[in-house]
Amino acid sequence: MEALKHVDRRVAREAFENALASHVQQPGAFFLARLLGLDFSYAPQRCVIEFDILDFMLNPRGALHGGIVCLVLDASMGHLMLNEGRTGATLELKTQFVRGVASGRLRCEASVLHAGERVWFMESRCTDPEGRLIASASSTWHASREQLTV
Repeated sequence: MEALKHVDRRVAREAFENALASHVQQPGAFFLARLLGLDFSYAPQRCVIEFDILDFMLNPRGALHGGIVCLVLDASMGHLMLNEGRTGATLELKTQFVRGVASGRLRCEASVLHAGERVWFMESRCTDPEGRLIASASSTWHASREQLTV
């Protein structure tokens, strides 16, 4: 991967202005989801987030920043919990990075490993357009007793 020379200010500014104008504090539409252009979809016990890598997401080495990957993996699991009608908070998150990536559309797919009354265990996998694993995360969540309809 080649080091990034500069960030396209027009693209970064447009993403920021769009996020600022369109965000609401609700699932799938919060500021960072809008800024990063996250697209959410759901299937039974699955949440998928897809997004395009933009140059402002790259680290100085020219690869997608690991913090962006962690954020999307975590968001996929949190949104899965919400889609299952529960609220919660991440207690622990372990991320394993497999390969760097600098461009393309990525897919993060979360699934539930175990859903208890108070503790959930989930995982999410991030893949590139060819289906190659970029990173995976496993997490422990505190599930609140309140039910939520999304």
